Amino acid sequence: SPWYRERLQAKQRVDIALWKRHVENLEKFMFRGHHTDDEYLLITKDRLMDARGHLKRASAPTYLEELLGALGAEPALAPKGPQ
Repeated sequence: SPWYRERLQAKQRVDIALWKRHVENLEKFMFRGHHTDDEYLLITKDRLMDARGHLKRASAPTYLEELLGALGAEPALAPKGPQ
């Protein structure tokens, strides 16, 4: 139904915004030089790659199909903009 599709699209926008924030924060952290050892830097790089993967997945048109069966999100509370 249109009501349900709107909720799934809202959930997609919420997920995209979340993963964009994660990517931005990890990039800022890495480039500020807060890391002191190589192992910690590798862990942070791994988390950044993971966050980028989640962002790519959430941004894909097929993501709505993955959300089928979920409650979605309240459209009025979701970020505005393209999915």
